[in-house]
Amino acid sequence: MEICDPRNNITMCPLCDRACSYWKLVTACGTARASHLFDNPATVFFSIFMALWAVLFMEHWKRRQMRLNYVWDLTGFGEEEQDHNRAEYEFQVMKKTMKQEQSSPTSEKVKLTCTDRMPAYLTAVLMMVFMILVTFAMVFGVILYRISIKAALHMSTYSAARSNIRATVKTTAAIINLIIIIILDEIYAAIARWLTKLGEAHFTVQPFEARSSSFVFDFR
Repeated sequence: MEICDPRNNITMCPLCDRACSYWKLVTACGTARASHLFDNPATVFFSIFMALWAVLFMEHWKRRQMRLNYVWDLTGFGEEEQDHNRAEYEFQVMKKTMKQEQSSPTSEKVKLTCTDRMPAYLTAVLMMVFMILVTFAMVFGVILYRISIKAALHMSTYSAARSNIRATVKTTAAIINLIIIIILDEIYAAIARWLTKLGEAHFTVQPFEARSSSFVFDFR
């Protein structure tokens, strides 16, 4: 009400140095009304409803899943499913066995140790640090974009550009953020799968798949 009432005639300080001038608070009425749609007393009741709905839906879904498992006679499917060895693990063991036999033949069973996986672990740590730095760089780049585009629009000679500075900056920055998130999400998932195959040395398939899915989630 205070922002959108033209009778208040509130004059605001410039949004930037030198290039920007004083502006009227009433010009931000459209943005204030749009933000009020997502930030009002009704959002409290909406959040409570969503929390209760999520719990009830999950419990109902678990009950339906158990019922379908019983109807389709799949109650013991997970326990009866047999696991098998991973070809990648056996290939790594075979290479290590051949190297040991060339140096000093032995009859002991060869296994992959932490020393064998150390290069993969170091690669994973360095890659994760690098991707975190990339994320911070992207966020910093968007901030610089907002500052520079706002100053450029204030110095523009077109009146239409100067009158819609706030909406233009927020809309374009949000679109850029969305594109960056989608691209980085795909990159993170691909790198996480690659690091899992590189560093995890499970003997069978089921532990490897469980670790792979959890590692992809944690990395992203």
